[in-house]
Amino acid sequence: MEKQKILIVDDDVNMLAAYKRKLSFSYQIEVAQNGVLGLQVLERKGPFPVVISDFRMPKMDGLAFLSKTKTICPDTVRIMLTGHADLNTAIAAVNDGHVFKLLIKPCAPDTLKHSIEQAIRQFDLVQSERILLEETLKGSIHVLSDLLSLTNPIAFKQASRLKRYVQHMAVVTGLDDIWQFEVAALLSNIGCIALHPEILVNIYAGNLVSEEEKAMYARHPEVGQKLLEKIPRLELVARMIGKQNEKFRDIGSSYKSENEKRVAMGAQLICVARDFDQLIAEGEEKENALEQMKKNQGRYNPELVQALHSFDLEIGDFITRTIEIDELEIDMIIADDIRSKNGLLLVNKGQHVTLPIIERLKSFHRGVGLDNPIRILCTG
Repeated sequence: MEKQKILIVDDDVNMLAAYKRKLSFSYQIEVAQNGVLGLQVLERKGPFPVVISDFRMPKMDGLAFLSKTKTICPDTVRIMLTGHADLNTAIAAVNDGHVFKLLIKPCAPDTLKHSIEQAIRQFDLVQSERILLEETLKGSIHVLSDLLSLTNPIAFKQASRLKRYVQHMAVVTGLDDIWQFEVAALLSNIGCIALHPEILVNIYAGNLVSEEEKAMYARHPEVGQKLLEKIPRLELVARMIGKQNEKFRDIGSSYKSENEKRVAMGAQLICVARDFDQLIAEGEEKENALEQMKKNQGRYNPELVQALHSFDLEIGDFITRTIEIDELEIDMIIADDIRSKNGLLLVNKGQHVTLPIIERLKSFHRGVGLDNPIRILCTG
């Protein structure tokens, strides 16, 4: 079993040598003689499950070092050693350094080792909870996406395109943690789950719709936000979706927090992607569509519109292949609209295959019937 990595920071060279001698049998020990050097070790060799720091050190004291450690490696468990354990030090250690344990020097080797073991268990617990939450979140996103693909395939197909546009704009403009923007785009139409698919067909085609249908469609971002805002870690995504109709000039440029700034950017990414997609659907060439959007000053973030100039609208180097229904696999791309024998549209051309789609097609194949084999797109 691989030894756990521990970083110890102390300006006392003799203490560092003693720590290394006593703990190297059980752990992989890295040392640094001050906070500045400790941060360099973190950057080069991190992350570490546990970091131990002395309180009083030159250049950067233990509190400052552990505070920066939390920023760089938020899951790392922090322990502080001090020979000056007054109340103020303890309060600062908890509030500023977010320490797991505060130990008094000189610290007995058994006490230190016991504290390290507790810290490692805490680190493992945090990691397990993070993995569980991430897997739960991924599962929730897949369920919602699959549900939209079944109930409103047109909205799902558009959302899949929006995700591609948003991903491209985010990369070109150098945005960080783009997963939130991608998820916001993929679920931007989740509020359409309550709409009849025919309403979306008419809206996307530019056909006349009633005032009531327009109002229903206009409410879908609000509906989507309410559906998602209670899911852990999707709070910001929900707000991005809820604000997707807001104009760039209305959002403003002064934000109370980084989260507000991120929500505004996510909302604009969806807005730009959606309106660009609509213009393309109406038959506009890419460059003409982007020029039209640039003229609509105040509605769009100009940097995002500019980023779409380098987007390749072509689906890529794909060839068509004919397969049986039973050969369908998740993430294949449907080459032609699939309808049942009685004319019901089941899957749109260009849609990515999901597990619910496979089950639905098999069910119709056994019952009403559908054309089989079918054509899919695949790389050559």
